Amino acid sequence: MVARQTSREKASMRRPRAARGIDYSGVWREAFEDEIECKMDELDTHIAQSLRSRLVRGARACELLVDRAD
Repeated sequence: MVARQTSREKASMRRPRAARGIDYSGVWREAFEDEIECKMDELDTHIAQSLRSRLVRGARACELLVDRAD
């Protein structure tokens, strides 16, 4: 025996998901947070590389100054 859908059930299937009580905001929020975390990691890496290269250049400049002072 096949269960028949009532007109109310049929109408509810035609409504948008949000109207049917399906909430995807948690999924979207999680994906958005993952994207932000990835971008922050990229930014941290870029900043760390920039600082590292500046420190190396600064150390070389100090060595040159010390060599000139001798």
